[in-house]
Amino acid sequence: MGDQGVSPWQPPGGGNRHRPPPRSARPSRDRAAVWIRRNPRKAVIAGAVGVFLSLAAIGAVLPAPMTTQTASGSTMTASPSALPAISALPPVPVSTTPISAPVPAPIQTSAALAMPVPTTPPSAPAPPPASPAEHLPGFGATQADWNAHHTMDTHGNTPVNCCYNPDRTLGLGDDGLPFDTYYAVNYIDDWVSFYDMRLPFVPISVANTRVLAELPSDARVLWTRTHDTCRQSEFISPTLARLHVGSGQVFVSVSSDESNGGEAFYDPKRVDTATFMLGSSSDPNDEPGC
Repeated sequence: MGDQGVSPWQPPGGGNRHRPPPRSARPSRDRAAVWIRRNPRKAVIAGAVGVFLSLAAIGAVLPAPMTTQTASGSTMTASPSALPAISALPPVPVSTTPISAPVPAPIQTSAALAMPVPTTPPSAPAPPPASPAEHLPGFGATQADWNAHHTMDTHGNTPVNCCYNPDRTLGLGDDGLPFDTYYAVNYIDDWVSFYDMRLPFVPISVANTRVLAELPSDARVLWTRTHDTCRQSEFISPTLARLHVGSGQVFVSVSSDESNGGEAFYDPKRVDTATFMLGSSSDPNDEPGC
């Protein structure tokens, strides 16, 4: 009992507190090796935990926080704890080209979407200008148009709307008054359908010019024939036909009666009378004699 006289080791707070514990009471390397041999799995786990804690302490386990720039220009940071499996993922290529935000298309307002309004309202096509033939001054004229272009003779007992344009160059009557250029004027449905016209002894060429001046400009000769006492012609005018002046045909007879004392006579060098009336025949043989 060699150890009976030795006081056993007591924990701190007991007797000899400054006395080191016996060697048998302190852990030894042999005991750690025996524990590792008896618990290899626990030993591996404990070693791994120790290594992990050591590396975490120096910041080597996970990479530094990643910063990504968004399209709007702001930055987004991801911490390692938020991405536990980041180390297992393959690296993602990052483009260095700056990303520009798409430019939104301009918004059309209600004014732009409205239908265009014409600045001026569409107008109906203008009617064709009135043809001068609508206001004929000679044969086929209305009574108002005729009176507007002629001077009525109101001397003495001259009938109203009978005789027009007194002219001293045509001679004087028994009453000393000048003869009228137009006389025996007649109307049908308010338009002139018959009259005589005095001429100052002119050749037939001048007489023809005066006759054509009494007709619409579109009048043309259908036929002409000459007798001993007169020269007859038939004219046709589309204007007169359109205005319903008969069939559009006009019969004209010229003579030299005045120079022969009123007797029927025709001298192509001294024509003094032209008679206008409605015509209707395309054949000169159907017209009456002088």
